[in-house]
Amino acid sequence: MKNRCGRVLATLLCFAIFTGLFSTVSFADRGNYGDGNVQTEGDFRYQVIEASQLGEWDASLGLTGDRFARLVGYTGMTGNLTIPSTLGGCPVVWIGGGAFKGNNAIQTVTVGANVRYIGKNAFENCGGLQRVLMANSVREIGAWAFNSCAALKTVTIQKDSRLTAIADGAFYN
Repeated sequence: MKNRCGRVLATLLCFAIFTGLFSTVSFADRGNYGDGNVQTEGDFRYQVIEASQLGEWDASLGLTGDRFARLVGYTGMTGNLTIPSTLGGCPVVWIGGGAFKGNNAIQTVTVGANVRYIGKNAFENCGGLQRVLMANSVREIGAWAFNSCAALKTVTIQKDSRLTAIADGAFYN
């Protein structure tokens, strides 16, 4: 009986590992505030988030101020993309999930100085993306953020980076 329990436990543990039940870093898309109140500035689509809307996780990002921007979309076709530090006068602290998904024109991304979180699937399937320059302000990279970016060869993370978490599959190809 004891041997049988050991085999069952081992089988369950293997199942859990292979299905990702015990992922090292796994979290939902942080800073997700739905699709309401989307504004546009140039080729960027964003939401303004009031400090009073921030949840417990948002507070852990060390944000100061009354209003923040969450980048939710991009309509441009530039090769060298710089994520702005501000949109609508608010610091851009989140790149929302899927914001640049499938944009094959982007070759280089420079992440703005205020960005704290890159959302899940943010740059998924950006087939032309070759290089990412991370600001030292980035603290977390969400699941599948750069998934299926087959041309991606270089990701530069600064020495004084505050990056503490890279979710499962963030750079899976």
